[in-house]
Amino acid sequence: MLIDCHTHWGRAWIERDGDNPAAWLAVLDRYGVSHAAVMPEIGLMDAGRIAADHDFIATACARSGGRMLPLCTAYLPFRAEALAELERRLRQGFRGI
Repeated sequence: MLIDCHTHWGRAWIERDGDNPAAWLAVLDRYGVSHAAVMPEIGLMDAGRIAADHDFIATACARSGGRMLPLCTAYLPFRAEALAELERRLRQGFRGI
């Protein structure tokens, strides 16, 4: 089993595929990767987009047949909001931070 431990469901995938992971999974298949830890990208640069970014991650991972493992992230300068979002996502089944 080969696991990619650091991937992002970023702007390029969202703009092209929305929350459908089929093309993304095909890339994993091409390189023999069975699973991937997936983190958001846009929310790292825009604190107001973290929750929406996590929503995309959650939906894409749910459609991946268990191959995409959702990880959450936080914009730490906004500490209270970041901690609340991390707690919410971990309760929703995200695998880590």
